[in-house]
Amino acid sequence: MGEVKHTPGPWAYCDDGEIYHADEDGVLPRIATIDMDNVSPEQAEADCRLIAAAPDMLAALKVVAGSGNFRCFEDAEWDIVNSAIAAAEGR
Repeated sequence: MGEVKHTPGPWAYCDDGEIYHADEDGVLPRIATIDMDNVSPEQAEADCRLIAAAPDMLAALKVVAGSGNFRCFEDAEWDIVNSAIAAAEGR
């Protein structure tokens, strides 16, 4: 499926709208920042959760795509899975 070019997970977020790589050494390099001034607090938190979950969601999609269990999905559903993986990998 190609080499990983993004910052590996896990990612976490803080109340200030910062999304970080949660590294085991306690170093928290910033991945992204949500503009907290132009959205509601609820939307900002939802955006942070979604972005922080991205590495786990990509890994889950790769497991599904690599399972070989093609009876579970219709062709259009496989297209969605494969398109999401391709988009995340910049293909």
